[in-house]
Amino acid sequence: MSTPTDHLVRPIVAGLSGTARTGRALVEAAAAVLPLAWVPTPFPRTAADVDLDFLNRALSRFPARLVDARPVGGTNGTTDRVRLELAWNRDDLDDLPRHVFIKSTPSSAKNRTMVAALALARNEALFYERARSALGPRIAPECFAAHAGLGARHLLVLEDIADRGGDPMALCDDIDAAYARAMMATLGELHAAFWESPRFRGTCGSSAANGNGPDSRCCCASSGRCGRSC
Repeated sequence: MSTPTDHLVRPIVAGLSGTARTGRALVEAAAAVLPLAWVPTPFPRTAADVDLDFLNRALSRFPARLVDARPVGGTNGTTDRVRLELAWNRDDLDDLPRHVFIKSTPSSAKNRTMVAALALARNEALFYERARSALGPRIAPECFAAHAGLGARHLLVLEDIADRGGDPMALCDDIDAAYARAMMATLGELHAAFWESPRFRGTCGSSAANGNGPDSRCCCASSGRCGRSC
């Protein structure tokens, strides 16, 4: 990933006591209620803070440069979500993304408190940084940048799945049986990829994880690397 979060996100040690976990959650919740600008971050906290320089760094794998990015929709909730329409300095390339999806720090202090106390933003950033590569392209969007900091401050730059035919739904939307079956099949593929993974048994790096070569299901807490020994 072009913008790793190892220096921002530290995995919870397996043996961490309940008191320490509670203390960490309290610190996160206390930071969450503070105004956004009071807790500095080395990344944009909201989609409004994202500029072309940041996006060009996040999308540097593509052989072109952005010349414009404008919001074309979004919602606020547990996270703030904005869809950006992209304009590039080249129109002769077909594989350039035309949109990206920005997930970022909730504007509501109430939502920040919940996200921070449950470590939702940190865990999502870790998922995209450490586990996403073990999944196929249909299971989760591609991630171009993932950042997470204190008090639910975070920002993800994600592929817009609608650009390749995805049909996102909200909880209030009606779906048919075919959509429900496809959704459950996709969830099954997600869970199957990590079924009986060594990461959940604390044996990452052991012969169980790597006896027959690197196990893409294994992510080491000590190194943060997937598919290789600790």
